[in-house]
Amino acid sequence: MAQGKDKGSSAVIIELEILPVAAVVILLASRRVTVLQAGLAGALLTIPAVAMALGPTKPLLTFLMRNAAAGAWLAWQAISVVLAGLIFYNVLRVADQVLFSGDTYSPIAFSYRQIFAVCFLLGPFLESVTGFGVALIITIPILLRMGVKGPMVAVLALFSQTLVPWGALAIGTVIGAGLADVPLHTVGVRSALITGPLLFGYLIVFWSYAHREGWRVDLWQRIDDVAWVGALVVMLYLSNQFVEVQAAGLIATSLLLGVRFWRDVRISAAARQALIRVAQPYVWLTLIILVTRVFPPLRGFLRGLWLIQPSRAWPVFSVFYQVSFWLLAVAIVYGLKIRLSKTQWKAVGVGVWHAGRAPVMVILAFVVMAQWISRAGIAADLAMQWAHFAGPVAIWASPVFSAIAGFLTGSNTASNALVMPLQMALAKSGGLSPGWAAAMQNTAGSNFTLLSPVRIAMGAALLHAPNVESSIYRLAFPLGVMVLVMLVLMMVLGL
Repeated sequence: MAQGKDKGSSAVIIELEILPVAAVVILLASRRVTVLQAGLAGALLTIPAVAMALGPTKPLLTFLMRNAAAGAWLAWQAISVVLAGLIFYNVLRVADQVLFSGDTYSPIAFSYRQIFAVCFLLGPFLESVTGFGVALIITIPILLRMGVKGPMVAVLALFSQTLVPWGALAIGTVIGAGLADVPLHTVGVRSALITGPLLFGYLIVFWSYAHREGWRVDLWQRIDDVAWVGALVVMLYLSNQFVEVQAAGLIATSLLLGVRFWRDVRISAAARQALIRVAQPYVWLTLIILVTRVFPPLRGFLRGLWLIQPSRAWPVFSVFYQVSFWLLAVAIVYGLKIRLSKTQWKAVGVGVWHAGRAPVMVILAFVVMAQWISRAGIAADLAMQWAHFAGPVAIWASPVFSAIAGFLTGSNTASNALVMPLQMALAKSGGLSPGWAAAMQNTAGSNFTLLSPVRIAMGAALLHAPNVESSIYRLAFPLGVMVLVMLVLMMVLGL
């Protein structure tokens, strides 16, 4: 009788512990609530689970407040980049209105090579700088001007999201590494190693789309495509290994984009000057990030110039070394250079406020929730129960958990915050290296954000066509299958 009672109590505890994550999944799957509402609900439902995990001897309120503060500070590492990135983007948005207010955008002649460059270089470059699917918004009009039509426009624009682990200067990866308690460099390098094969998988799917659209891609063009993707894979690895994770996506794509432009683009002098003006702030940012990361004396000086660390156990915020500082600095200097008016600066502020409120609150809600789950031992307990149920193959499900989190949240940061604690506990029980486990979660969750309802809805909205989401999903289905199959195979083969 006592044994039955113990089993019943154990079942109740497990149900209570799994409830916060399950609630988030169910709420997001229903598509009746926002990601923020689901995150807040999950955070609230975590409190009873924490109370049960701590027991009557440990003060619940003290634990919640202490770890909420720690989670908020960890979230600030990402929030600072979100806000600075939105200021940067909105200054450029207003600047474009100033510089090209009288211009009309004529169609661009169709070119397979240019479409490839937009999907594999320009889109990922823009996402590396701004994040949050902004590259999707920019690449869809470009593809439309190139003559791509129908739902395929949105599907091809999804390729701009292939380097999401380094999106918005890798804020999600920074958060993931912090939650996993694994060095950022380790997570970045191993994420790059996992991403390499995926990029070649994306290329194969891209060719299938080209065939579907009737575009001629001969053998030499395919060899050229493979060479460029190979160069991107190598540059991504080298940038993570020898420069810095936060700048890796920006550096890898910008350098290759410059070479590609020099090789393929032939435009008039006037058009070249206009392009240089538009590209100017991106060039500034790339050079500054590169210089401050490559030269050790300057890097050391900036890292120690102004340090903020409210608690010894919390990560240091090095103000003048943070990418958010340089994003903000470039945005302000560029805005002053082109003499934005007070009205335009106000428009920048309004744009940041409207676009930034939800992402900031989402990051805060999910990271605090993850901090509570991790520190209360809930993630470890759930991982132990799953390992007991699934046995030696339990770790193979890791990419599936990541994919679900990325698909539902549409955010690398939220995905990492939601299931990283569970993944680390699962890795510990399954004997997987914490570094590889964190990188797999980071990469898998990131790659499935491109198929999230949020991203698909963004693409559909820009096409101005009714009920096009289902058509986009049908066309994009091979992308999800390719990514999940490759990631599960990596786990089965032991990475």
